[in-house]
Amino acid sequence: MPREPSSTMRFRKIVSPTEAKTLLVVVPGIGTRLPEEWIDDRGNLWLENIPNGIAPDLVVYVYMHELSLSDASPWQKLVDAGRDFLIDLVELLKDTEKVLPSLCPTKVK
Repeated sequence: MPREPSSTMRFRKIVSPTEAKTLLVVVPGIGTRLPEEWIDDRGNLWLENIPNGIAPDLVVYVYMHELSLSDASPWQKLVDAGRDFLIDLVELLKDTEKVLPSLCPTKVK
C-alpha cells in the first residue's frame, strides 16, 4: 500500500484497493464537481467501478489544483498549476515506487 503523499503535495487518495497494481491520477476541471461526486446511473462512484480487466486493482488519487473561475490572471495561474502538478506527480511516483515497484516499472528520476 503506498504511503500518503507528503503534506506539500496536493494529492488525495479516493480509491484504495488492498493491493494496488494500477495508478490513476484525476484532475478535476476548473469549477467542476469533485471526483468524489462523479457517480454513475446507479448512484455509485464510477471511479470505484472501473472493470478490473481495464485497470486491475486501481488506486485513484485526485489532484487538488485550487484554481477558480474567478481567478485574476487565469492563464498564468493555469501555467503555474501545471508546473506544480508535474513536480507533485514526480514526487508521488517516487513515493509509490518505493512501496509498490510494480506500479513503476521504470525508475523515476
